[in-house]
Amino acid sequence: NHFALSRIRTATDSTHIGQMQQVLRTTNLPAERNIFLYYAIGKELEDLEQWDEAFSYYEMAGHAAARVANYDVTPDLRLIDMVIEVCRADWLSSGPSPPSTDASTDASTDASTKTPIFIVGLPRTGTTLVERIVSCHSQVESVGETYFLQGSIRRASGIRGNESMNAAIVAAAAEKPTSAIADRYLEAVSYKFGDKPFFIEKFPENFLYLGFVAKAFPRARIVCLLRNPMDACFAMFKQSFFRYAYTLADLGPYYVAHDRLRKHWRKVLRDRMIEVEYESLVSDQEGQTRRLLDRLGLPFEEACLEFHRNITPSNTASAVQVREKMHSRSVNRWQHFASHLQPLKSHLEQAGIALT
Repeated sequence: NHFALSRIRTATDSTHIGQMQQVLRTTNLPAERNIFLYYAIGKELEDLEQWDEAFSYYEMAGHAAARVANYDVTPDLRLIDMVIEVCRADWLSSGPSPPSTDASTDASTDASTKTPIFIVGLPRTGTTLVERIVSCHSQVESVGETYFLQGSIRRASGIRGNESMNAAIVAAAAEKPTSAIADRYLEAVSYKFGDKPFFIEKFPENFLYLGFVAKAFPRARIVCLLRNPMDACFAMFKQSFFRYAYTLADLGPYYVAHDRLRKHWRKVLRDRMIEVEYESLVSDQEGQTRRLLDRLGLPFEEACLEFHRNITPSNTASAVQVREKMHSRSVNRWQHFASHLQPLKSHLEQAGIALT
C-alpha cells in the first residue's frame, strides 16, 4: 500500500518517507520482505531530489528482489542469441509477402482481417505513451498487454512444460508453420476485440519475437520505441517489475544483447519496423505523431494529441504518467545518478553503444 501511494503522487516533503522508515524499524524484517518499501522510499527521495540516498534504496530493493527471484541473466542472453540465429532474412522470406505501404484501412472487423499494431521496445522507453496516442484514433482499439503471442509460439513449438520462454522453444517454433501461431493468437485475443479495423498489442517483450510477428501477420504494423540507453536502463532499474534490471551487473549485459537484437531486426525487417525516438516524441509531439500515423497508414486526427484524456485503464509502470500532458522531465534524468551508474555507463560504452 505504501508503494502504491508513492506511485500516484509526487512527494513534496519527507512525511511519508518517515512513516515508511518507521515501519522498517518497528517490523525489523529481512530485506527480502521490504522490497516494495525500499522502492517506495527511493522514489519519494528522488522526488525530493535527494539523489544519493534515493539510489541507495533502489539498490537495496534490487538486490533483495534478485535474491528472491534467484535470477540468472544467462538464459535470457541465450534466448536472444537463438532468436538472432533462427529468425534470419531467408527464414522470414520463406513466409507470406509483407503488405504494401498503402494497404487499405477499411478492413472487415472479422478477427482474421483485422490489422495488428505491435508496439514493442524495452520497458520504460515510451511504449505505453505511444499506445495511448495511437489508441485515441477512431480506427484503432487496444487489447493492452497480453501473453498470447508467447503462448502461441510455445504451443507451436510442441515443447511442453512450465518453463519461461527459452532458446529451445524459439528454435523448435521456427521450424513450424507460422500460420498456426497467427491462428492461435487471434483465437485467444479475439474476445477483446471491438468493431475497429486496427488493434494494438502492446507488450514490450514481444520485441524478442518480431520475426514471428512479421512472418505470421503479413499486414501487421510494428512500432519499436528507442530511448537514450542510460535513461532507459535507469528507469527500469528503479522499478520492481523487470527481472533483468534488478542489478546493474545483469542490466548491462542484457541491454547490450537487446541492442544487438534491435540492430538485427532493423536489418531483417527493414521498412516494416517503424522506429520512434522517445526524446523526439516529447520534444515534437505533433510532428512525430503525424509521422507515426502516416507510417501506420492512418489519417491524422487531433484526438491523438489529447492522449492524456484517454480513460482506458493502464496497469503498467507508466499508469500515472500517461494521465499527464506530454513532458520532457524524464529526459537525461539518469545524470542525477551519474556517479552511481558509472559501472553501467562504462559497460555500455565498451560495447560500442552510443549514449547520446
